[in-house]
Amino acid sequence: MKKFRHAFCVLFVAFCACAVRAQKEDDSSIPDYTPTADDDLVLYIPKHSVRLGFRALSGAKTSFGGQGLLMLSTQSIGAETGVANRIYSDGSVSPDGRTLIDPSGNTVPIAPDGRTNTWSFIDSSQGTEVPGFIAMHAYSAKTTDASFHEKDPSLALGVEIASEREMGKVFGSRMKWGLIAGLSVNQIYATTSANLAADVTTTRDLYSLGGQAAPDVSSTPYVAPVNSGGVDVSVLLGDQPLDRSTKTASIANEVLSTWKLRGAYVTMRAGPTLYLPVTSRFSATFSAGAVLVYAGTTYEVTQSFKPETGDEVSQFVTNTKNALLPGFYVDADLQFAMTDTSGLYLGAVYQNSGDYVQTVSSTDGLSTYMTRVDLSSLQGIRAGVSFKF
Repeated sequence: MKKFRHAFCVLFVAFCACAVRAQKEDDSSIPDYTPTADDDLVLYIPKHSVRLGFRALSGAKTSFGGQGLLMLSTQSIGAETGVANRIYSDGSVSPDGRTLIDPSGNTVPIAPDGRTNTWSFIDSSQGTEVPGFIAMHAYSAKTTDASFHEKDPSLALGVEIASEREMGKVFGSRMKWGLIAGLSVNQIYATTSANLAADVTTTRDLYSLGGQAAPDVSSTPYVAPVNSGGVDVSVLLGDQPLDRSTKTASIANEVLSTWKLRGAYVTMRAGPTLYLPVTSRFSATFSAGAVLVYAGTTYEVTQSFKPETGDEVSQFVTNTKNALLPGFYVDADLQFAMTDTSGLYLGAVYQNSGDYVQTVSSTDGLSTYMTRVDLSSLQGIRAGVSFKF
Protein backbone atom coordinates (compact mmCIF):
# COMPACT_ATOMS: atom_id res chain seq x y z
CA MET A 1 0.00 0.00 0.00
CA LYS A 2 2.85 2.29 0.88
CA LYS A 3 4.57 1.66 -2.50
CA PHE A 4 1.25 2.41 -4.26
CA ARG A 5 1.04 5.87 -2.62
CA HIS A 6 4.63 6.66 -3.69
CA ALA A 7 3.90 5.69 -7.28
CA PHE A 8 0.71 7.80 -7.32
CA CYS A 9 2.64 10.89 -6.13
CA VAL A 10 5.27 10.45 -8.82
CA LEU A 11 2.60 10.12 -11.53
CA PHE A 12 0.75 13.24 -10.26
CA VAL A 13 3.89 15.36 -10.32
CA ALA A 14 4.73 14.19 -13.81
CA PHE A 15 1.19 14.98 -15.00
CA CYS A 16 1.37 18.52 -13.63
CA ALA A 17 4.73 19.10 -15.29
CA CYS A 18 3.37 17.98 -18.65
CA ALA A 19 0.31 20.20 -18.28
CA VAL A 20 2.43 23.23 -17.52
CA ARG A 21 4.67 22.58 -20.50
CA ALA A 22 1.68 22.13 -22.78
CA GLN A 23 0.24 25.40 -21.56
CA LYS A 24 3.51 27.16 -22.35
CA GLU A 25 3.53 25.73 -25.83
CA ASP A 26 -0.02 26.90 -26.40
CA ASP A 27 0.89 30.43 -25.18
CA SER A 28 3.83 30.60 -27.55
CA SER A 29 1.41 30.38 -30.43
CA ILE A 30 -0.09 33.79 -29.46
CA PRO A 31 1.94 36.65 -31.03
CA ASP A 32 3.30 39.48 -28.86
CA TYR A 33 1.19 42.73 -28.92
CA THR A 34 2.65 46.20 -28.51
CA PRO A 35 0.32 49.24 -28.65
CA THR A 36 1.11 51.76 -31.38
CA ALA A 37 0.46 55.48 -31.65
CA ASP A 38 -2.13 54.87 -34.38
CA ASP A 39 -4.27 52.64 -32.16
CA ASP A 40 -6.54 55.20 -30.44
CA LEU A 41 -8.43 52.45 -28.62
CA VAL A 42 -5.33 51.51 -26.67
CA LEU A 43 -3.16 54.66 -26.53
CA TYR A 44 -5.03 57.95 -25.97
CA ILE A 45 -3.42 60.95 -27.71
CA PRO A 46 -4.54 64.39 -26.39
CA LYS A 47 -6.01 66.51 -29.16
CA HIS A 48 -7.31 69.45 -27.14
CA SER A 49 -5.13 72.09 -25.50
CA VAL A 50 -5.67 75.28 -23.52
CA ARG A 51 -3.26 78.20 -23.48
CA LEU A 52 -3.03 80.73 -20.68
CA GLY A 53 -0.56 83.62 -20.81
CA PHE A 54 0.04 87.31 -21.41
CA ARG A 55 0.28 89.63 -24.42
CA ALA A 56 2.40 92.78 -24.64
CA LEU A 57 1.44 94.93 -27.63
CA SER A 58 2.71 98.18 -29.06
CA GLY A 59 1.54 100.07 -32.10
CA ALA A 60 -1.62 101.65 -30.71
CA LYS A 61 -1.68 105.31 -31.70
CA THR A 62 -3.71 108.22 -30.35
CA SER A 63 -4.09 111.84 -31.43
CA PHE A 64 -5.91 114.70 -29.70
CA GLY A 65 -7.43 117.90 -31.01
CA GLY A 66 -10.42 120.19 -31.06
CA GLN A 67 -11.19 123.75 -29.97
CA GLY A 68 -12.55 125.19 -26.77
CA LEU A 69 -14.02 128.43 -25.41
CA LEU A 70 -13.07 129.07 -21.80
CA MET A 71 -14.71 131.53 -19.42
CA LEU A 72 -15.56 131.69 -15.75
CA SER A 73 -18.59 129.47 -15.23
CA THR A 74 -20.26 132.01 -12.91
CA GLN A 75 -19.41 134.99 -15.14
CA SER A 76 -22.47 137.06 -16.04
CA ILE A 77 -22.00 140.74 -16.85
CA GLY A 78 -25.42 141.49 -18.36
CA ALA A 79 -26.26 144.40 -20.60
CA GLU A 80 -24.11 147.51 -20.84
CA THR A 81 -26.67 149.69 -19.09
CA GLY A 82 -29.11 149.23 -16.25
CA VAL A 83 -28.90 148.02 -12.66
CA ALA A 84 -28.36 144.26 -12.38
CA ASN A 85 -26.42 141.55 -10.65
CA ARG A 86 -23.09 141.40 -12.51
CA ILE A 87 -20.34 138.89 -11.89
CA TYR A 88 -16.90 139.46 -13.39
CA SER A 89 -13.64 137.53 -13.33
CA ASP A 90 -12.23 139.95 -10.75
CA GLY A 91 -15.26 141.26 -8.88
CA SER A 92 -19.00 141.79 -8.74
CA VAL A 93 -21.56 144.59 -8.64
CA SER A 94 -25.12 144.13 -7.35
CA PRO A 95 -28.08 146.47 -6.69
CA ASP A 96 -27.81 148.71 -3.68
CA GLY A 97 -28.59 147.07 -0.35
CA ARG A 98 -28.85 150.19 1.85
CA THR A 99 -32.01 150.58 3.94
CA LEU A 100 -33.62 153.04 6.36
CA ILE A 101 -36.35 153.03 8.96
CA ASP A 102 -39.56 154.75 7.81
CA PRO A 103 -41.84 156.70 10.17
CA SER A 104 -43.81 153.54 10.82
CA GLY A 105 -40.70 151.74 12.06
CA ASN A 106 -40.36 149.50 9.00
CA THR A 107 -37.06 148.79 7.26
CA VAL A 108 -37.30 149.87 3.61
CA PRO A 109 -34.78 150.40 0.76
CA ILE A 110 -33.46 153.90 0.36
CA ALA A 111 -34.40 155.93 -2.65
CA PRO A 112 -32.08 155.04 -5.56
CA ASP A 113 -29.22 157.50 -5.88
CA GLY A 114 -27.15 155.79 -8.61
CA ARG A 115 -24.76 154.18 -6.13
CA THR A 116 -24.51 150.79 -4.42
CA ASN A 117 -22.96 149.40 -1.26
CA THR A 118 -22.95 145.80 -2.57
CA TRP A 119 -19.87 145.12 -4.64
CA SER A 120 -16.39 143.57 -4.53
CA PHE A 121 -13.02 143.59 -6.28
CA ILE A 122 -9.72 141.79 -5.74
CA ASP A 123 -6.77 143.60 -7.36
CA SER A 124 -5.34 147.06 -6.68
CA SER A 125 -4.70 147.59 -10.41
CA GLN A 126 -8.46 147.80 -10.89
CA GLY A 127 -8.46 151.09 -8.97
CA THR A 128 -5.53 152.61 -10.83
CA GLU A 129 -6.24 151.51 -14.39
CA VAL A 130 -8.50 154.53 -14.87
CA PRO A 131 -8.22 157.03 -11.98
CA GLY A 132 -11.51 157.67 -10.18
CA PHE A 133 -13.02 154.41 -11.40
CA ILE A 134 -13.01 150.71 -10.56
CA ALA A 135 -12.39 148.56 -13.63
CA MET A 136 -14.22 145.24 -13.72
CA HIS A 137 -13.14 142.63 -16.27
CA ALA A 138 -14.69 139.60 -17.93
CA TYR A 139 -12.35 137.27 -19.80
CA SER A 140 -12.79 134.49 -22.30
CA ALA A 141 -10.22 132.52 -24.31
CA LYS A 142 -10.93 130.63 -27.53
CA THR A 143 -8.20 128.24 -28.66
CA THR A 144 -7.10 128.70 -32.26
CA ASP A 145 -4.78 125.68 -32.58
CA ALA A 146 -6.71 123.27 -34.81
CA SER A 147 -3.88 120.76 -35.22
CA PHE A 148 -3.88 117.27 -33.72
CA HIS A 149 -1.29 116.30 -31.11
CA GLU A 150 -0.14 112.70 -31.36
CA LYS A 151 0.75 110.49 -28.44
CA ASP A 152 1.61 106.81 -28.76
CA PRO A 153 0.68 104.88 -25.60
CA SER A 154 3.27 102.78 -23.82
CA LEU A 155 3.39 98.99 -24.18
CA ALA A 156 -0.10 97.62 -23.57
CA LEU A 157 0.03 94.63 -21.24
CA GLY A 158 -2.77 92.10 -21.09
CA VAL A 159 -3.81 88.50 -20.57
CA GLU A 160 -5.07 85.88 -22.99
CA ILE A 161 -6.70 82.47 -22.97
CA ALA A 162 -7.14 80.22 -26.00
CA SER A 163 -8.50 76.77 -26.79
CA GLU A 164 -7.09 74.61 -29.61
CA ARG A 165 -8.30 71.41 -31.29
CA GLU A 166 -5.93 69.30 -33.37
CA MET A 167 -7.79 68.06 -36.46
CA GLY A 168 -5.29 65.84 -38.27
CA LYS A 169 -2.24 65.59 -40.52
CA VAL A 170 -1.62 67.68 -43.62
CA PHE A 171 -1.42 65.37 -46.68
CA GLY A 172 0.10 62.57 -44.61
CA SER A 173 3.13 64.66 -43.61
CA ARG A 174 4.51 65.34 -40.15
CA MET A 175 2.72 68.69 -40.19
CA LYS A 176 -0.69 68.84 -38.52
CA TRP A 177 -3.50 71.34 -38.59
CA GLY A 178 -6.13 72.46 -36.13
CA LEU A 179 -8.48 75.21 -35.07
CA ILE A 180 -7.99 77.85 -32.36
CA ALA A 181 -10.29 80.33 -30.62
CA GLY A 182 -9.09 82.81 -28.04
CA LEU A 183 -9.89 85.82 -25.91
CA SER A 184 -7.50 88.53 -24.70
CA VAL A 185 -7.71 91.84 -22.84
CA ASN A 186 -5.26 94.76 -23.21
CA GLN A 187 -5.25 98.22 -21.67
CA ILE A 188 -5.29 101.64 -23.35
CA TYR A 189 -3.71 104.63 -21.61
CA ALA A 190 -2.40 107.82 -23.19
CA THR A 191 -2.00 111.36 -21.87
CA THR A 192 -0.27 114.48 -23.13
CA SER A 193 -0.28 118.25 -22.61
CA ALA A 194 0.42 121.32 -24.75
CA ASN A 195 0.25 125.10 -24.51
CA LEU A 196 -2.11 126.36 -27.20
CA ALA A 197 -2.53 129.73 -28.88
CA ALA A 198 -5.82 131.47 -28.16
CA ASP A 199 -7.84 134.58 -28.89
CA VAL A 200 -8.36 136.22 -25.50
CA THR A 201 -11.34 138.58 -25.31
CA THR A 202 -11.44 141.12 -22.46
CA THR A 203 -14.56 143.11 -21.66
CA ARG A 204 -13.99 146.03 -19.28
CA ASP A 205 -16.71 147.93 -17.42
CA LEU A 206 -15.84 151.15 -15.57
CA TYR A 207 -17.72 152.07 -12.37
CA SER A 208 -17.43 155.50 -10.77
CA LEU A 209 -16.06 155.88 -7.25
CA GLY A 210 -17.83 159.23 -6.93
CA GLY A 211 -14.65 161.02 -5.89
CA GLN A 212 -13.76 158.49 -3.20
CA ALA A 213 -10.46 156.67 -2.94
CA ALA A 214 -10.36 153.02 -3.94
CA PRO A 215 -10.32 150.66 -0.95
CA ASP A 216 -7.06 148.92 -0.03
CA VAL A 217 -6.89 145.33 -1.33
CA SER A 218 -3.17 144.72 -0.74
CA SER A 219 -3.91 141.97 1.79
CA THR A 220 -7.48 140.80 1.18
CA PRO A 221 -10.17 141.42 -1.44
CA TYR A 222 -12.66 144.16 -0.75
CA VAL A 223 -16.20 142.90 -0.20
CA ALA A 224 -18.97 145.39 0.57
CA PRO A 225 -21.17 146.07 2.44
CA VAL A 226 -18.77 146.74 5.31
CA ASN A 227 -20.14 147.37 8.81
CA SER A 228 -18.30 148.92 11.77
CA GLY A 229 -20.06 149.22 15.10
CA GLY A 230 -23.39 148.58 13.43
CA VAL A 231 -22.82 151.36 10.93
CA ASP A 232 -22.45 150.81 7.18
CA VAL A 233 -19.07 152.27 6.26
CA SER A 234 -18.92 150.85 2.73
CA VAL A 235 -17.26 152.76 -0.07
CA LEU A 236 -20.10 153.45 -2.47
CA LEU A 237 -19.74 152.58 -6.15
CA GLY A 238 -21.81 153.49 -9.17
CA ASP A 239 -24.58 150.91 -9.59
CA GLN A 240 -24.10 150.55 -13.36
CA PRO A 241 -21.21 150.83 -15.82
CA LEU A 242 -20.38 154.26 -17.19
CA ASP A 243 -18.30 152.79 -20.00
CA ARG A 244 -17.81 149.37 -21.58
CA SER A 245 -15.05 148.34 -23.96
CA THR A 246 -14.12 145.02 -25.53
CA LYS A 247 -10.83 143.96 -27.12
CA THR A 248 -9.50 140.66 -28.48
CA ALA A 249 -5.82 139.70 -28.67
CA SER A 250 -4.21 136.59 -30.13
CA ILE A 251 -1.77 135.19 -27.58
CA ALA A 252 0.59 132.25 -28.13
CA ASN A 253 0.85 129.49 -25.53
CA GLU A 254 -2.01 131.02 -23.56
CA VAL A 255 -4.13 127.95 -22.83
CA LEU A 256 -2.75 124.84 -21.17
CA SER A 257 -4.55 121.78 -22.54
CA THR A 258 -4.26 118.29 -21.07
CA TRP A 259 -5.80 115.27 -22.81
CA LYS A 260 -6.18 111.87 -21.20
CA LEU A 261 -7.51 108.62 -22.65
CA ARG A 262 -7.87 105.42 -20.61
CA GLY A 263 -9.68 102.15 -21.12
CA ALA A 264 -9.21 98.65 -22.50
CA TYR A 265 -10.05 96.48 -25.48
CA VAL A 266 -11.12 92.85 -25.66
CA THR A 267 -9.97 90.79 -28.65
CA MET A 268 -11.90 87.71 -29.75
CA ARG A 269 -10.08 85.68 -32.41
CA ALA A 270 -10.54 82.44 -34.30
CA GLY A 271 -8.78 80.71 -37.16
CA PRO A 272 -6.82 77.67 -38.40
CA THR A 273 -3.44 76.64 -36.99
CA LEU A 274 -0.50 74.69 -38.45
CA TYR A 275 1.76 72.57 -36.20
CA LEU A 276 5.28 71.76 -37.34
CA PRO A 277 7.39 69.41 -35.13
CA VAL A 278 11.02 70.55 -34.85
CA THR A 279 12.39 68.06 -32.30
CA SER A 280 10.84 65.65 -29.86
CA ARG A 281 10.13 68.57 -27.51
CA PHE A 282 10.11 71.68 -29.71
CA SER A 283 7.46 72.55 -32.26
CA ALA A 284 6.40 75.65 -34.18
CA THR A 285 2.85 76.84 -34.75
CA PHE A 286 1.45 79.35 -37.21
CA SER A 287 -2.05 80.80 -37.11
CA ALA A 288 -4.06 83.46 -38.95
CA GLY A 289 -7.69 84.41 -38.85
CA ALA A 290 -10.34 86.96 -37.94
CA VAL A 291 -10.62 89.17 -34.86
CA LEU A 292 -13.44 91.17 -33.35
CA VAL A 293 -12.35 93.92 -30.96
CA TYR A 294 -14.62 95.49 -28.35
CA ALA A 295 -13.03 98.72 -27.06
CA GLY A 296 -14.19 100.98 -24.25
CA THR A 297 -12.46 104.27 -23.42
CA THR A 298 -12.94 107.34 -21.22
CA TYR A 299 -11.80 110.63 -22.75
CA GLU A 300 -10.96 113.57 -20.47
CA VAL A 301 -9.93 117.11 -21.46
CA THR A 302 -8.79 119.86 -19.07
CA GLN A 303 -8.03 123.38 -20.34
CA SER A 304 -7.05 126.45 -18.31
CA PHE A 305 -5.64 129.95 -18.63
CA LYS A 306 -4.69 132.74 -16.19
CA PRO A 307 -6.21 136.15 -17.01
CA GLU A 308 -4.52 139.43 -16.06
CA THR A 309 -6.73 139.76 -12.99
CA GLY A 310 -8.87 137.21 -11.25
CA ASP A 311 -8.58 133.52 -10.62
CA GLU A 312 -7.50 130.92 -13.13
CA VAL A 313 -10.24 129.95 -15.58
CA SER A 314 -10.51 126.24 -16.31
CA GLN A 315 -12.80 123.76 -18.00
CA PHE A 316 -13.07 119.99 -17.62
CA VAL A 317 -15.12 117.72 -19.91
CA THR A 318 -15.31 113.95 -20.17
CA ASN A 319 -17.30 111.13 -21.71
CA THR A 320 -17.05 107.42 -22.49
CA LYS A 321 -17.44 105.45 -25.71
CA ASN A 322 -17.63 101.81 -26.77
CA ALA A 323 -16.66 100.61 -30.25
CA LEU A 324 -16.84 97.26 -32.08
CA LEU A 325 -14.05 96.77 -34.65
CA PRO A 326 -13.49 93.81 -37.04
CA GLY A 327 -10.01 92.84 -38.27
CA PHE A 328 -7.48 90.05 -38.66
CA TYR A 329 -4.46 88.58 -36.85
CA VAL A 330 -1.30 86.59 -37.59
CA ASP A 331 0.55 84.57 -34.90
CA ALA A 332 3.79 82.56 -34.85
CA ASP A 333 4.84 80.59 -31.76
CA LEU A 334 7.57 78.24 -30.58
CA GLN A 335 6.42 75.59 -28.10
CA PHE A 336 8.43 73.50 -25.65
CA ALA A 337 6.86 70.32 -24.25
CA MET A 338 7.79 69.85 -20.58
CA THR A 339 5.63 66.71 -20.32
CA ASP A 340 3.19 64.88 -22.53
CA THR A 341 0.39 67.17 -21.35
CA SER A 342 2.01 70.51 -20.49
CA GLY A 343 4.41 72.95 -22.06
CA LEU A 344 5.51 76.54 -22.59
CA TYR A 345 5.05 78.83 -25.59
CA LEU A 346 6.64 82.07 -26.78
CA GLY A 347 5.71 83.90 -29.93
CA ALA A 348 4.98 87.04 -31.91
CA VAL A 349 1.63 88.53 -32.83
CA TYR A 350 0.37 91.06 -35.37
CA GLN A 351 -3.18 92.40 -35.26
CA ASN A 352 -5.11 94.91 -37.36
CA SER A 353 -8.49 96.04 -36.08
CA GLY A 354 -9.00 99.53 -37.52
CA ASP A 355 -9.62 102.76 -35.60
CA TYR A 356 -12.37 104.93 -34.17
CA VAL A 357 -12.95 108.59 -33.22
CA GLN A 358 -14.27 109.75 -29.86
CA THR A 359 -15.77 113.23 -29.37
CA VAL A 360 -16.59 115.13 -26.18
CA SER A 361 -18.37 118.49 -25.88
CA SER A 362 -18.98 120.94 -23.07
CA THR A 363 -22.48 121.28 -21.63
CA ASP A 364 -22.94 124.67 -23.34
CA GLY A 365 -21.86 123.22 -26.69
CA LEU A 366 -19.18 125.89 -27.18
CA SER A 367 -16.24 123.49 -26.84
CA THR A 368 -15.67 120.27 -28.78
CA TYR A 369 -12.65 117.98 -28.49
CA MET A 370 -11.77 114.82 -30.42
CA THR A 371 -9.41 111.88 -30.11
CA ARG A 372 -8.57 109.20 -32.70
CA VAL A 373 -7.68 105.74 -31.42
CA ASP A 374 -5.76 103.73 -34.01
CA LEU A 375 -5.56 99.95 -33.46
CA SER A 376 -4.68 99.11 -37.06
CA SER A 377 -1.05 98.06 -36.52
CA LEU A 378 -0.60 96.22 -33.23
CA GLN A 379 2.45 94.01 -32.80
CA GLY A 380 4.18 92.40 -29.85
CA ILE A 381 4.97 89.20 -28.01
CA ARG A 382 2.94 86.56 -26.24
CA ALA A 383 4.02 83.86 -23.80
CA GLY A 384 2.51 81.44 -21.33
CA VAL A 385 1.75 77.83 -20.55
CA SER A 386 -0.30 75.22 -22.41
CA PHE A 387 -2.12 72.16 -21.16
CA LYS A 388 -3.30 69.20 -23.24
CA PHE A 389 -6.19 66.91 -22.41
